[in-house]
Amino acid sequence: MNLLSEWIQYLGDPLVLIGFFLLLFTGILRMTLRRGGVSITKKSTAKLVDKGLTLAFFLGILIIVLGFGLRLFEILKKPEVPNLVVAEEQLQDLLMPANEPDPQHRCKDIPPDAFKIFMGGNLSWSNPNNEVTALSIDGQDIIVLSEEPEGFFLSAILYREDRRVVARIVRNKFEINPNNFFRIGRPDRHELNIFDKDNRRILHVRFLNETAFIIEGSFYGPKRNIKITQDELICEGMHFSGICTYVEGAKSSFYRF
Repeated sequence: MNLLSEWIQYLGDPLVLIGFFLLLFTGILRMTLRRGGVSITKKSTAKLVDKGLTLAFFLGILIIVLGFGLRLFEILKKPEVPNLVVAEEQLQDLLMPANEPDPQHRCKDIPPDAFKIFMGGNLSWSNPNNEVTALSIDGQDIIVLSEEPEGFFLSAILYREDRRVVARIVRNKFEINPNNFFRIGRPDRHELNIFDKDNRRILHVRFLNETAFIIEGSFYGPKRNIKITQDELICEGMHFSGICTYVEGAKSSFYRF
């Protein structure tokens, strides 16, 4: 049924329709001529009409093939977003800890039960808390992690390049998201990704193990923007990597700019 609907969609392409009607027209006209519905007295004219109809017939086939080919090219060119979740129940699932090791770092004297957040090759840690602000920009909490007995929820505020708030996520669920500007992807229960309307991943959060998160992405605040890659954190042209920070206080931001 899905395959049939896809073929029907392709048949609605303008080029395919033009080619189809050209085939239909040439077929009806050729049948009319053979049955004598239209008489052509001169042989030279009849041959010219026959060649014209043959040319129009093959032109129609060519246009149809071109229409299908362009549609196929669009499908192959369109970037895929893996594992986008649509079900509301799945969007609300807790982030569960995986059983993966911490990324390599040079930080020392970290307690075994410390809560750690890795961002761009940097590491910040604190005592275990029920709720932590992972990233704060210009005094605005951008990413907040809230702990439940079995896992974590993520809350976030997403700004556009013009500094307008375009989405708000509360406990893994979009509260504000006009025109579906952003989408959530959950490849597994340990990871949450956010994609923009161009299918670019702007936020990546993975719950590595019971005490560690890794966060990457591109974030806009009220005044400045932050880019976090696997190896570094970039803010206003400044690059940060390999920094170790102990965060003191239950309501302190792990990364504040």
